[in-house]
Amino acid sequence: MAGAILLWCAAGVVAGEETNKAEGTFIEPILIEETLPNDPGEWSLRLTTDYRRGDGEAVGTLPDWQVFCGPVERIGMSLSLPMAYTRQDAASHYGLGDISTSLKYLAVKPRPDLPALVPGLEVTFPTGNRAHGLGEGAYELAPNLALLKQFGPFCVQGNFAWSKPVSAPRADVWTYGWAVSAPLVRDKLHLLAEIQGDLGSPNHTTLAPGIKYNLTGKLTAGLAVPSGLNKNTAGWGMVSQFQIDF
Repeated sequence: MAGAILLWCAAGVVAGEETNKAEGTFIEPILIEETLPNDPGEWSLRLTTDYRRGDGEAVGTLPDWQVFCGPVERIGMSLSLPMAYTRQDAASHYGLGDISTSLKYLAVKPRPDLPALVPGLEVTFPTGNRAHGLGEGAYELAPNLALLKQFGPFCVQGNFAWSKPVSAPRADVWTYGWAVSAPLVRDKLHLLAEIQGDLGSPNHTTLAPGIKYNLTGKLTAGLAVPSGLNKNTAGWGMVSQFQIDF
C-alpha cells in the first residue's frame, strides 16, 4: 500500500502545471486535516508531536510522520505513520500506532463566490497494540467532506467525517474539525483557532489556539495548545509541527 502511494506520487512530477489551489495562498491547520490536495508533483513531509493529558493519564503521538503528495491534478494522497504513547497510572507504553492513508478529490476549486469542496476517504489499519492503548484494533473507513472559504484576511476550512470500524463490532462515530486563520505578519506569521470533536456518546470537544510561522518559504513550523471543553476530553495538551515542501 505505502509503496503504491509513493510510486503514484512520483508520477505526478511530470504532471501539468495547473494547480489545485487556484489563486491565493491558504494556511494549513495544525490539528485538523488540511482541505486542499497538494499540487501535481508537489510533496510535503510533516513531523507532528501531539501530547494530551487529563485525569491521571496521558496519550500522544511522538512523533507522527506524514507524507502528502499530488499525483495528478485535483487528487491528493497522504500516508501517516504515528508512534503512539500512552500512560495510565504507573504503566506506560510506546510503539507504532495505527497507520492510515487518505485520498481526496478537489471537486470545486476555491473561488471568490464559492467555497472549495473536497470529498475524501481515509483508511486506518490496526497496526497499533490495542491492549496497550496504542491503537483501535480495527480497520476503519472514514469518508469525509471538507470545505474552504476565504473571507478577506480570514481563511475558514473544515470537514465532517463518518468513521466506521469494519472489522470490529463497535459503534460508528461522526467527527468534525474546523479552523480559522488570520495573518499577523503578512506571509510569515499566522494565528489559528481550531475546534475538533465527535458526536459520540460520550462526545469529545477540543479548542486549540495556535500559530504558524513560515521559516524559509518551503519550511513552516506550528504550535497549538488544545484544551478540552467538556469532562470527557483530555484537559490540556501541546502540539508542535514542522513541514517541508518539495
